[in-house]
Amino acid sequence: MEILTNRRCVQGVPVLEAYVPEAAARAPLVILMHGFTGRKEHLAQHAQHLARHGYVAVSVDLHLHGELAEGEFAPSRVGLRLEEVVERSAEALPELARAYADHPVADAGRVALWGVSLGGAVAFRCLERRELAPVAVVAQIAGARPFWPVTLRRVMQLYPEFGVTE
Repeated sequence: MEILTNRRCVQGVPVLEAYVPEAAARAPLVILMHGFTGRKEHLAQHAQHLARHGYVAVSVDLHLHGELAEGEFAPSRVGLRLEEVVERSAEALPELARAYADHPVADAGRVALWGVSLGGAVAFRCLERRELAPVAVVAQIAGARPFWPVTLRRVMQLYPEFGVTE
């Protein structure tokens, strides 16, 4: 089984796609979102795995990460803008998913979100915004609002240059 991997920009979002082009039926679309300091390529193996199992997997660069970084990525600078990263990333996902309606293999009516850490927070924000109705959401080590105090304490330990205080 050949898996096609594309790098392109969809609705202004750089993506890495993985899917089987000769699939017999349209496949569910899974949007993969990396964690803080990550980029779409960090989830390439997961996208390949999902494609082998019948999904169209799309790994995205979150706002201010990967190809969307403003110059060289600086955790201390981006960390101060985490709320912006979450909000801007979440607002881009409904349009991104709708763009897959014309995809030759993806079923844009069956969208799942998979987020790791910061990507999990973006997935939760998508649920709050109610502009996208995913059929499934997986949030690994998510920094959703109830967990922000714990997340921020951890950020304070790992990145003291952020200047975050209790």
